[in-house]
Amino acid sequence: MKQKHKSKALLILALSSISILGSCSEQSFSLPSFEQGEDLTWDDIHDPDRPDGDFDYDDDYVPVDPPEIIREEIPDLDPAYENGSETAITRMEAENAYVDFVGSNSAEWRNEFSDVDKLAFDFRLSNKLCTRNLNDAWQGGTSINFNFNSSESYLVKVKALISTHDSKTDPYVPDSNFKVRSEGENDKGEELYSYADLSELSIPRSESTELVSGGEVNSEYFYFAEIEFYASIYKGKTSIKFEFNGSGKGCNLDYIEIDTSAEISGFDNDYYQDGDKASSLDGKTSEWYVSKTPTDTEEGTFSAQKYIAGEWHTYDYGLPALLDEEGNLANGYTKEADGSYSFEFKKDKVTFTPGKNLSSTITISDDSLVKFTGGATSITKEVGQPIEASDFDLPSDKDLGVIYAYDKYGHDLGSISLSSWTVPTYGITLEVRSLIPAGYTQYNACDEQSSRLPNPVYGGAIKSNFSISSSYDTYIHGSEADEGLFGSVISYNGILTPRGAPLPSESNPNPEEADTQFRVTTHIGKDTNDKPIVLNKEHSFIYYLENFGSTRMHLRLNVVNSGNSIEPNDEGFDVDLEPGESLTATINISFTLGSSNRNTMALFTVLEDVENMRLGIALIAKLGK
Repeated sequence: MKQKHKSKALLILALSSISILGSCSEQSFSLPSFEQGEDLTWDDIHDPDRPDGDFDYDDDYVPVDPPEIIREEIPDLDPAYENGSETAITRMEAENAYVDFVGSNSAEWRNEFSDVDKLAFDFRLSNKLCTRNLNDAWQGGTSINFNFNSSESYLVKVKALISTHDSKTDPYVPDSNFKVRSEGENDKGEELYSYADLSELSIPRSESTELVSGGEVNSEYFYFAEIEFYASIYKGKTSIKFEFNGSGKGCNLDYIEIDTSAEISGFDNDYYQDGDKASSLDGKTSEWYVSKTPTDTEEGTFSAQKYIAGEWHTYDYGLPALLDEEGNLANGYTKEADGSYSFEFKKDKVTFTPGKNLSSTITISDDSLVKFTGGATSITKEVGQPIEASDFDLPSDKDLGVIYAYDKYGHDLGSISLSSWTVPTYGITLEVRSLIPAGYTQYNACDEQSSRLPNPVYGGAIKSNFSISSSYDTYIHGSEADEGLFGSVISYNGILTPRGAPLPSESNPNPEEADTQFRVTTHIGKDTNDKPIVLNKEHSFIYYLENFGSTRMHLRLNVVNSGNSIEPNDEGFDVDLEPGESLTATINISFTLGSSNRNTMALFTVLEDVENMRLGIALIAKLGK
């Protein structure tokens, strides 16, 4: 059954006025005439080889700027080291340094760190943070810049805690991996620079300490050691740069310390780019929380959820056990009077109670088709726990279809899957958009478009004219007026014309020579190792199809398991829709071709010309086991 739903050579002239008389040295020059106050019309070209004082007709000629002077200069050693004057140590945290990325990764990193995916967390790190992932981002010229002001120009003592990278670089030789360059200016505005001498430094891995543990960080890259060297600082603005030289592996950094009698200022150790770079998250781009509380003897988990490119990502880091090897409260923890524990992180106090995990409230949208159990409009669950079908009031013959999520910051998070989605630390609103027959699951019918023309499916690709809308962005009607699901729209600009011979017929519905075809793929398995489409088991597929175009479309639909190989007994489903019409196509099939698969593929064969096709498609399926 079908249901309709409409839904600028003046210089040449000047040069020609100069004449040479006779064959000797006497010369006569014809000068350009002009009245006082008249603008000169000669264009003058600066000649860098012209001697000083040479005649110039152009009174508005401005010589080019002199070249900038960049001078290598190493200041005198800080006199305090010899005369015993007082010095002070200034520690600068690497997570607050400015990172100047060069090369192919610059777009990805965007000259900034974030506290989740570009930094590592560990209690034993200064400020509990250090740089991370620089092994991925180092390109020749990339630098980590410690920018500050100095009251004097001195050669000073510097310490840095750096990672020695993986075991393949043993010993780790800093001078083979990066340079330390100082930059500043003198009172004439000339640029000054110098390089620190790292040539004597070599760090055996056995003399490094494995600091970072647990979670998303590969500790192989976090064997830390302290290096000492002399570096220049310049009066006024100074920058000490750890600069990758294009070979080796660079380094990750925890901090640098400058020991000098000069006054150091202008460096903000309270700066965190995850807060300052945000625009829509109340000044934050990430949420940190204790997702698993540590016990006296077991580690816990400190998690971060970060909003990146339209979705939240979770990163986990290890928290030390509450007690050290001597049975004392581990360094960094404070026990509160009420039995809870706390630690400082980014100037904030993080509090947790052993055995009690963080909870979050989930609300249901007013537009949702169902409420939570008992008609409740909100529920509270521990962070990290799943939302389950049993949390909803469902009719006995229905299951949940598409569920959309929105966070408290107003982000549309798209559809969620109950089998894999867990409660985040931030507040969430859910909207159940569709209910489907019990036993079925709704899938994105167009995870991937593999539109191929002409014969056969793999004979040539004409993808440029095909497009697929976002998942679950369009309501697709079915055969009955009250049927429908949210799905996608497949569009083709141009005319699709049958090209094969013979055409399908009643006696030969699947001719060996394939016709004009296009195909869309649905990922039913969670990953390439999950292959629920098994052979010789009956699977039931229900497609909701609607013609959103302006011309009739006449297609045949087959569900295939491999390429465009149609099962021998599959006659397919005739899809004949005028503009605005819709239908529901049920196809029950046991696959015998190909092998177990994570995908199911809807293969459409064009039976008659269709112009500027707009085909709405949604899918539910029940898989054989």
